[in-house]
Amino acid sequence: MQAFEVHLNGKRLCKAGIDGDSVLSASVNALSREDSHDLFLQVGGLITASEERLIWQGPLPLTVGDEIALRIVETDAVDIPEQRYRTNSKEDEQNSKAYVLAIAQKYGWKLILNDETPTLPA
Repeated sequence: MQAFEVHLNGKRLCKAGIDGDSVLSASVNALSREDSHDLFLQVGGLITASEERLIWQGPLPLTVGDEIALRIVETDAVDIPEQRYRTNSKEDEQNSKAYVLAIAQKYGWKLILNDETPTLPA
């Protein structure tokens, strides 16, 4: 399988990979707000069939001057992820509906649903 070998400042962090239908990602993020700036690294993935999420690193704080190296390798063995979890699809659906209703309320939109009356958040 193809995998990511990730190093930070010369130190090996992980070898992340997923066999089969999947998504594998490594990202460096810079989040800027008026009063703060956050830098962090994440390495994770998704097993498509089971919708199981895997996390090898992150979010790992970074600082100015950090050096990140990512090598794509072909391998039979990868590190065990720090976390494995499945999202709660029922909860995700409820959160998505609440979000759509909140946006509709914010912009004064009228939602037309199939024989259901939406309830708007307070």
